[in-house]
Amino acid sequence: MRRLPLVLPWQQVFRDGVAPQLSDRDLAALLAGLTGNDPELIQSATVKPFPSPENANLPPRGACLIGYALWHGQPIDWTVGELECGFAAVVGECDKRLGHPASIRPLTNYWDETPRHRARKALTREVRYELDRRRYPPIRPMRRA
Repeated sequence: MRRLPLVLPWQQVFRDGVAPQLSDRDLAALLAGLTGNDPELIQSATVKPFPSPENANLPPRGACLIGYALWHGQPIDWTVGELECGFAAVVGECDKRLGHPASIRPLTNYWDETPRHRARKALTREVRYELDRRRYPPIRPMRRA
């Protein structure tokens, strides 16, 4: 009997809730940040500096997984406030896709609480998996007449 690989909750959130919302450019930017250990890819915060009213119009100096993908994947000059709103939009859509509020938590908790080297390695695999899935969709068997 063939065993199916176990998909952890954070992986399911990334695969079904977040990755479908990110463009190939967003994912490629995230992959570059993960593999290059970019210090602008931060843990334990959504965006740096903190998205307060005083900082809303400043350029970001760091962002979480989702914010980083948006910031470096899209050719616009983001502000801290815009990046926070972009993150919130992805989170809201993730909740709709997965059917419950706070559905992003397993992914954000994994990223924030796992040692950086382990989290980077695991997320690198997930991003590559998604990019490969898009390039090489599964082949469906032909139906017999």
